[in-house]
Amino acid sequence: MNHLLQARMPLVAAVLAFVFGALQAEVPPTIAQIHCDGFDYPMDEELFMPVNRNRSALPLRATLTDDSGNVVTGEDLGSAPVVQVLFTSVAPESEPEIIDDEYLISIHDADAGNLFVYMPLSQEWQFNLSARPLEAPGTYEISMESGDTNEYVFPDTEKCISKFTRVK
Repeated sequence: MNHLLQARMPLVAAVLAFVFGALQAEVPPTIAQIHCDGFDYPMDEELFMPVNRNRSALPLRATLTDDSGNVVTGEDLGSAPVVQVLFTSVAPESEPEIIDDEYLISIHDADAGNLFVYMPLSQEWQFNLSARPLEAPGTYEISMESGDTNEYVFPDTEKCISKFTRVK
């Protein structure tokens, strides 16, 4: 090998290492897709509740899976899913059937905050949403959302979403 070429090899190697390292640093991290088949009963369908019933909490429970169908546990996620509530002041078109209290849980068992908790025995994520602050007549859309969209997301077609409507 030429002496000039031999002398420049460390420089060429350093430049290549720098360029390769810079290119590698620009690659965005892989964001996991988490799947949810929906909330368990009674939140698997729209509920109707009178505006004066404030002693109940809504049991939000769901199993999450990864792309391979494996259950996603609390140890798998750095940030727990969160509950999101959206409101629309739309009255039902017909007289709805009011949910019976026996399918709901006591307001005393409602969770504080907005983080779902993983329950290892049932392999479900759970949040007991207090209905007390959601008192205006209208429809409330409740969803499970990512606690960190840089870590994982729910595809739009596979989110946990439920509705309940307060009626007069």
